[in-house]
Amino acid sequence: MVFDVRRLDIYRKVPKDLTQPTYTGAVISICCCMFMLFLFLSELTGFIATEIVNELYVDDPDKDSGGKIEVNLNITLPNLSCDVVGLDIQDEMGRHEVGHIENSMKSPLNNGQGCTFEGQFSINKVPGNFHISTHSATAQPDNPDMTHVINKLTFGEMIEVKNVQGAFNAVGGASKLASNPLASHDYVLKIVPTVYEDLKEKQRYSYQYTVAQKVKWWIFLFDSLADCASIQYYSEWPWCGQVGLKGLFPCCITFIYESRINTAYNKRTNNKLSCC
Repeated sequence: MVFDVRRLDIYRKVPKDLTQPTYTGAVISICCCMFMLFLFLSELTGFIATEIVNELYVDDPDKDSGGKIEVNLNITLPNLSCDVVGLDIQDEMGRHEVGHIENSMKSPLNNGQGCTFEGQFSINKVPGNFHISTHSATAQPDNPDMTHVINKLTFGEMIEVKNVQGAFNAVGGASKLASNPLASHDYVLKIVPTVYEDLKEKQRYSYQYTVAQKVKWWIFLFDSLADCASIQYYSEWPWCGQVGLKGLFPCCITFIYESRINTAYNKRTNNKLSCC
């Protein structure tokens, strides 16, 4: 006798006129469909959601920068005239500039009694400092009032992306208007290169920094670290096998459970008919 492989078919076709719908089967089918819909929506939500991953490694990511870091500075000095305000830059490579004026602008305030300084300049990736002072002025003021508000201090490209948090403008908004007018301030900065990579694998280079402050001189002391911070967006594709198994499992359970209930119901009905 030849073994018929069709005996292994658990989804046997039954003529439509021999099938009978039941309330139990309808309830189980609705529950099964709702459960599968829940699994589908949960997988879809996981697929749509993006994950932000932060990494730290030793490297200089922006190798096309030529060893330079672009700086954007905006400071308001409400009690110091623009005539005596200047930017000085120096570092360990021997750079020493007094009164740097390239790509800088000074806007008078309070009828010329105050000044807003805004400048874009580059620094070398070595320890050094840049500071606002009166060193470049032709005539030095007797008692320079160094009270100030730092509106903006960023390095490299400013990254403003939703849900991406970082110390790209750590001292932005710092106010020293209530401090001693003759006091000066040190802002000690630790600069860390940062790479932002979006879903299209497009990279943008910026720098985050930490700041420590002490009253001494009004100087931004900077030190560029070798460590690099990476911010990446990830969107994972749902695992098709996992989705398939999750959808197949309730279907199989429903089929078996409904078959058991129908079999028990039919046997009970047949026993009643036999007794009669």
